Amino acid sequence: MKTHRSTYCNANRFKWQMWFLHFFRYTILSLNDLLPVLTGQKPTPLRGVILTFDDGYCNFYSHAYPILQKYRFPATVYVLSSLMGKRAIWFERDGRDAPPLLDKKQIQSLSLKGINIGSHGKTHVRLGELPPEKAWEEIAGSKKRLEKELGIPMRDFCYPYGSMNQQVRDMVEKAGYRTAVSCIRGAVRPGCDPYILPRKAISYGDNIIGMWWKLHFKNKPKYK
Repeated sequence: MKTHRSTYCNANRFKWQMWFLHFFRYTILSLNDLLPVLTGQKPTPLRGVILTFDDGYCNFYSHAYPILQKYRFPATVYVLSSLMGKRAIWFERDGRDAPPLLDKKQIQSLSLKGINIGSHGKTHVRLGELPPEKAWEEIAGSKKRLEKELGIPMRDFCYPYGSMNQQVRDMVEKAGYRTAVSCIRGAVRPGCDPYILPRKAISYGDNIIGMWWKLHFKNKPKYK
């Protein structure tokens, strides 16, 4: 969607981006693969990439998953425990359309097909701006509900908007997650805090060249 350029990828460009990663033999890692790299138990792979998708939009199921399946790429999708099968209501705050989100059956189906499911909280709010008790409910409450309703463990977390602080980071660890991804722009390296993992956003306007440039050159952490 052109009205959600910072959130969505262009479907056709995504297809060619995944072809590029496959053709040039990038190592596509899962979050399971990442942990021993962070601790130095395994070497950092050449041209290693981890694919993560925030929010759990329905079009992941129809557009992105078939392409990932074609190349057998692992990936993680972060979903919201209180908005499964509903709409991305946070977009309504700035007058944009609220696209539909994956429902329970779709999420379970993706999990059975090998897609890792993580938590994105309950309602997509800025955790760093919440009182501690409300932040804890978003973090721990979403984990409890997703595990109960989906029947799968929630090991990984994603901070909505990248909003977090030291207290929020510590809550994620205390709640029992093993990793958490941020919106800090940069490369993951051995020794990185597993609860403040940087990422590189590939957006609607990025073609193959743009993706390649981000993968290889946007390595210095940059905060929003």
